[in-house]
Amino acid sequence: QAVRLGLAVHTPTAFSLEDAFRTDMAYNYTLPDGEVVNGFAESPDGLFEYRLRTPWRVIGSGGFIINKMGFLSAELEYVNYGNSEFRYDGFIDAERNVNNSIANDFEPALNIRLGGELAYEIFRFRAGLGIQQSPFSNDDTINNTYSAGFGIREQNFFLDFAYRLRQNEELFIPYQATNSPEQLVTNKGSFNTFAFTLGFRF
Repeated sequence: QAVRLGLAVHTPTAFSLEDAFRTDMAYNYTLPDGEVVNGFAESPDGLFEYRLRTPWRVIGSGGFIINKMGFLSAELEYVNYGNSEFRYDGFIDAERNVNNSIANDFEPALNIRLGGELAYEIFRFRAGLGIQQSPFSNDDTINNTYSAGFGIREQNFFLDFAYRLRQNEELFIPYQATNSPEQLVTNKGSFNTFAFTLGFRF
Protein backbone atom coordinates (compact mmCIF):
# COMPACT_ATOMS: atom_id res chain seq x y z
CA GLN A 1 0.00 0.00 0.00
CA ALA A 2 1.17 3.56 -0.71
CA VAL A 3 -0.08 7.10 -0.38
CA ARG A 4 0.87 9.77 -2.87
CA LEU A 5 0.32 13.50 -2.44
CA GLY A 6 0.72 16.22 -5.01
CA LEU A 7 0.55 19.98 -5.36
CA ALA A 8 0.48 21.93 -8.61
CA VAL A 9 0.34 25.64 -9.30
CA HIS A 10 -0.65 26.76 -12.78
CA THR A 11 0.53 30.25 -13.62
CA PRO A 12 -1.76 32.57 -15.58
CA THR A 13 -1.87 32.29 -19.34
CA ALA A 14 -1.51 35.48 -21.37
CA PHE A 15 -3.27 35.78 -24.72
CA SER A 16 -2.63 38.46 -27.31
CA LEU A 17 -5.73 38.70 -29.51
CA GLU A 18 -6.67 40.58 -32.64
CA ASP A 19 -10.23 41.06 -33.92
CA ALA A 20 -10.88 42.14 -37.50
CA PHE A 21 -14.42 43.28 -38.33
CA ARG A 22 -16.51 44.99 -40.98
CA THR A 23 -20.20 45.77 -41.40
CA ASP A 24 -22.11 45.43 -44.68
CA MET A 25 -25.68 46.54 -45.29
CA ALA A 26 -27.93 46.08 -48.31
CA TYR A 27 -31.19 48.02 -48.45
CA ASN A 28 -34.10 48.84 -50.72
CA TYR A 29 -37.17 51.02 -50.42
CA THR A 30 -40.02 52.25 -52.61
CA LEU A 31 -40.62 55.94 -53.25
CA PRO A 32 -44.15 57.42 -53.35
CA ASP A 33 -44.03 57.46 -57.15
CA GLY A 34 -43.33 53.72 -57.22
CA GLU A 35 -39.61 53.89 -57.95
CA VAL A 36 -37.60 51.19 -56.16
CA VAL A 37 -34.26 52.28 -54.79
CA ASN A 38 -31.58 49.69 -54.05
CA GLY A 39 -28.37 50.42 -52.24
CA PHE A 40 -25.39 48.93 -50.51
CA ALA A 41 -23.10 50.36 -47.86
CA GLU A 42 -20.14 49.04 -45.95
CA SER A 43 -18.00 50.28 -43.12
CA PRO A 44 -14.23 50.61 -43.24
CA ASP A 45 -12.25 47.60 -42.07
CA GLY A 46 -11.86 47.60 -38.30
CA LEU A 47 -9.04 46.15 -36.22
CA PHE A 48 -9.04 45.76 -32.43
CA GLU A 49 -6.07 44.40 -30.49
CA TYR A 50 -6.26 43.42 -26.83
CA ARG A 51 -4.77 41.06 -24.26
CA LEU A 52 -6.30 38.60 -21.81
CA ARG A 53 -4.74 37.12 -18.69
CA THR A 54 -6.35 34.05 -17.11
CA PRO A 55 -6.34 33.44 -13.32
CA TRP A 56 -3.96 31.31 -11.27
CA ARG A 57 -4.92 27.71 -10.54
CA VAL A 58 -3.90 25.73 -7.46
CA ILE A 59 -4.42 21.96 -7.48
CA GLY A 60 -3.94 19.56 -4.61
CA SER A 61 -4.15 15.83 -5.19
CA GLY A 62 -3.87 12.59 -3.30
CA GLY A 63 -3.86 8.94 -4.19
CA PHE A 64 -4.10 5.70 -2.26
CA ILE A 65 -2.59 2.75 -4.10
CA ILE A 66 -3.65 -0.74 -3.11
CA ASN A 67 -1.07 -3.28 -4.16
CA LYS A 68 -2.34 -5.36 -7.11
CA MET A 69 -5.94 -4.36 -6.36
CA GLY A 70 -6.27 -0.81 -7.70
CA PHE A 71 -6.22 2.75 -6.44
CA LEU A 72 -8.31 5.68 -5.22
CA SER A 73 -7.55 9.28 -6.13
CA ALA A 74 -8.85 12.74 -5.32
CA GLU A 75 -8.07 16.16 -6.73
CA LEU A 76 -9.12 19.60 -5.53
CA GLU A 77 -8.70 22.63 -7.78
CA TYR A 78 -9.08 26.28 -6.71
CA VAL A 79 -9.62 28.99 -9.33
CA ASN A 80 -10.50 32.63 -8.72
CA TYR A 81 -12.26 33.51 -11.96
CA GLY A 82 -12.63 37.10 -10.79
CA ASN A 83 -8.89 37.59 -11.30
CA SER A 84 -9.13 37.36 -15.08
CA GLU A 85 -8.07 40.62 -16.66
CA PHE A 86 -8.32 42.35 -20.04
CA ARG A 87 -5.95 45.00 -21.38
CA TYR A 88 -7.06 47.45 -24.07
CA ASP A 89 -4.50 49.80 -25.57
CA GLY A 90 -5.90 53.31 -25.70
CA PHE A 91 -9.32 52.46 -24.23
CA ILE A 92 -8.80 52.99 -20.51
CA ASP A 93 -12.47 53.52 -19.60
CA ALA A 94 -13.66 50.43 -21.50
CA GLU A 95 -10.86 48.37 -19.95
CA ARG A 96 -11.81 49.52 -16.46
CA ASN A 97 -15.51 48.77 -17.00
CA VAL A 98 -14.85 45.25 -18.30
CA ASN A 99 -12.45 44.36 -15.50
CA ASN A 100 -14.82 45.77 -12.87
CA SER A 101 -17.62 43.62 -14.30
CA ILE A 102 -15.38 40.54 -14.13
CA ALA A 103 -14.47 41.26 -10.51
CA ASN A 104 -18.13 41.78 -9.56
CA ASP A 105 -19.73 38.97 -11.57
CA PHE A 106 -17.19 36.19 -10.99
CA GLU A 107 -15.89 34.58 -7.81
CA PRO A 108 -13.57 31.77 -6.65
CA ALA A 109 -14.69 28.22 -7.30
CA LEU A 110 -13.65 24.75 -6.16
CA ASN A 111 -13.57 21.85 -8.59
CA ILE A 112 -13.41 18.34 -7.14
CA ARG A 113 -12.49 15.19 -9.02
CA LEU A 114 -12.70 11.71 -7.47
CA GLY A 115 -11.81 8.43 -9.13
CA GLY A 116 -10.86 4.86 -8.56
CA GLU A 117 -9.94 1.63 -10.26
CA LEU A 118 -10.35 -1.96 -9.11
CA ALA A 119 -8.20 -4.67 -10.67
CA TYR A 120 -9.23 -8.32 -10.73
CA GLU A 121 -7.02 -10.64 -12.75
CA ILE A 122 -7.07 -9.21 -16.30
CA PHE A 123 -10.15 -7.04 -15.69
CA ARG A 124 -10.28 -3.37 -14.68
CA PHE A 125 -13.32 -1.56 -13.26
CA ARG A 126 -13.32 2.23 -12.99
CA ALA A 127 -15.58 4.97 -11.66
CA GLY A 128 -15.25 8.72 -11.29
CA LEU A 129 -17.08 11.82 -10.10
CA GLY A 130 -16.45 15.45 -10.96
CA ILE A 131 -18.01 18.37 -9.08
CA GLN A 132 -17.67 21.86 -10.53
CA GLN A 133 -18.87 25.05 -8.88
CA SER A 134 -20.28 27.86 -10.96
CA PRO A 135 -17.82 30.74 -11.51
CA PHE A 136 -20.60 33.35 -11.27
CA SER A 137 -21.08 35.21 -8.00
CA ASN A 138 -24.90 35.19 -8.25
CA ASP A 139 -25.19 31.52 -9.19
CA ASP A 140 -24.85 28.69 -6.67
CA THR A 141 -25.48 25.82 -9.08
CA ILE A 142 -23.12 22.86 -9.16
CA ASN A 143 -22.40 20.83 -12.29
CA ASN A 144 -21.63 17.14 -11.90
CA THR A 145 -19.83 14.67 -14.16
CA TYR A 146 -20.16 10.92 -13.67
CA SER A 147 -18.00 8.33 -15.37
CA ALA A 148 -17.64 4.56 -15.42
CA GLY A 149 -15.35 2.25 -17.31
CA PHE A 150 -14.34 -1.31 -17.93
CA GLY A 151 -11.06 -2.63 -19.27
CA ILE A 152 -9.10 -5.76 -20.09
CA ARG A 153 -5.33 -6.06 -19.79
CA GLU A 154 -3.36 -8.77 -21.56
CA GLN A 155 0.32 -9.05 -22.39
CA ASN A 156 -0.18 -8.24 -26.07
CA PHE A 157 -3.17 -5.92 -26.04
CA PHE A 158 -5.51 -3.84 -23.90
CA LEU A 159 -9.18 -2.96 -24.31
CA ASP A 160 -11.12 -0.15 -22.61
CA PHE A 161 -14.73 1.04 -22.59
CA ALA A 162 -15.76 4.29 -20.91
CA TYR A 163 -18.98 6.23 -20.37
CA ARG A 164 -19.33 9.79 -19.11
CA LEU A 165 -22.45 11.74 -18.16
CA ARG A 166 -22.05 15.49 -17.70
CA GLN A 167 -24.98 17.39 -16.18
CA ASN A 168 -24.98 21.12 -16.68
CA GLU A 169 -27.23 23.83 -15.25
CA GLU A 170 -26.93 27.54 -15.86
CA LEU A 171 -28.95 30.68 -15.27
CA PHE A 172 -29.12 33.43 -17.87
CA ILE A 173 -31.21 36.37 -19.01
CA PRO A 174 -32.15 35.98 -22.70
CA TYR A 175 -33.08 39.64 -23.13
CA GLN A 176 -33.42 42.85 -21.15
CA ALA A 177 -36.51 45.05 -21.22
CA THR A 178 -36.62 48.62 -20.03
CA ASN A 179 -40.09 48.66 -18.43
CA SER A 180 -40.54 45.06 -17.30
CA PRO A 181 -38.77 42.63 -14.96
CA GLU A 182 -35.86 40.62 -16.30
CA GLN A 183 -36.73 37.11 -17.45
CA LEU A 184 -34.45 34.65 -15.66
CA VAL A 185 -34.14 31.30 -17.44
CA THR A 186 -32.72 28.05 -16.04
CA ASN A 187 -31.08 25.98 -18.75
CA LYS A 188 -30.39 22.32 -17.91
CA GLY A 189 -28.52 19.87 -20.11
CA SER A 190 -27.16 16.34 -20.04
CA PHE A 191 -24.30 15.24 -22.27
CA ASN A 192 -23.39 11.60 -22.82
CA THR A 193 -19.99 10.45 -24.07
CA PHE A 194 -18.90 6.94 -24.98
CA ALA A 195 -15.28 5.96 -25.61
CA PHE A 196 -13.62 2.80 -26.84
CA THR A 197 -9.88 2.13 -26.92
CA LEU A 198 -8.02 -0.84 -28.36
CA GLY A 199 -4.24 -1.05 -28.17
CA PHE A 200 -1.56 -3.55 -29.06
CA ARG A 201 1.90 -4.02 -27.58
CA PHE A 202 4.79 -5.11 -29.77
